[in-house]
Amino acid sequence: MTLVDIAVEDKTLRPYQLESKLEIYRAWEHSPSIMFQMPTGTGKTILFVSIARDLFDWGAAHKKSVKILFLAHRIELIDQISEKLGVMYHLAHGLIASQNREQKYYGLQVGSVQTLVRRLDRWEDKEFDFVITEGILINQYGHDHLQADIVRFLDGLLPRTVNGDEDLAG
Repeated sequence: MTLVDIAVEDKTLRPYQLESKLEIYRAWEHSPSIMFQMPTGTGKTILFVSIARDLFDWGAAHKKSVKILFLAHRIELIDQISEKLGVMYHLAHGLIASQNREQKYYGLQVGSVQTLVRRLDRWEDKEFDFVITEGILINQYGHDHLQADIVRFLDGLLPRTVNGDEDLAG
């Protein structure tokens, strides 16, 4: 069973979201790190959460643990991702956010960029198979201090990254 096989089974996506997911999976065949953009309001969060579900299903079918980190820079996005993971796809996950107790034992984590930057030393030993970022702008002209820390954290940490930015400034 491949990711493409599992993707077809997700009936919650609109046709363009399913095609986008298949496009991401095909891109992974050629590159371990990709950037994928969609306009505001087209269902990026649902798409990325559906990808997480596929990855967990693939892992279960192959008896492998899959570790995924979702990163966002706004609490609204963190809440939206967490809700979709829990309510829509019934995926248990930890939160790396201010005022939350960390639960590292979950293979799926939803993290605030700002909180993760402050807690990098607690997470450097944690290896993720996939990191999915939503709404984090990283451009070729430089990074603010938070983005530079996240880039350092991610460098060499994972084989695959999906990025949900709809607008890369530059």
